[in-house]
Amino acid sequence: MMSKKIICVLVILFINIIGLISCFDCTGKPNGVYESSCQSAIFCTDNTTRKLDCTIPKVVNEETGECDNALNVHTPCGTFRDCSVRDDGGYPDLETNCQWYYMCSYGILYGHHKCANGLVWNTVLQTCDFPLDVLPPCGRKH
Repeated sequence: MMSKKIICVLVILFINIIGLISCFDCTGKPNGVYESSCQSAIFCTDNTTRKLDCTIPKVVNEETGECDNALNVHTPCGTFRDCSVRDDGGYPDLETNCQWYYMCSYGILYGHHKCANGLVWNTVLQTCDFPLDVLPPCGRKH
């Protein structure tokens, strides 16, 4: 039987993925990638919305528009993080100036995720936040 913690993580991921497609409208937007994370992305092509969902260990390859082996994808999605030595929760990806974070649960990496533009990962609150409200090395809070 799954623990409450695993169920909560899965529910949050599901809500985030469903929220991406239900709210996104490509009408009038230039062709390109929108709302991308390592496991899902929204592509706009000629005013048409296409959602791509990848199953771990595959990740989104924004260049090809397909799910791909992480070795073929740029950082952070192509970068492995060892969760076997970490507690459950989210961790900032310092290589991206904390604009991306990755989730660990029971020693398993559950992928990288991108904060909305202008936000960085707040480890204390376990959410994306304004840099002025986040302690270094991710933010500028004193």
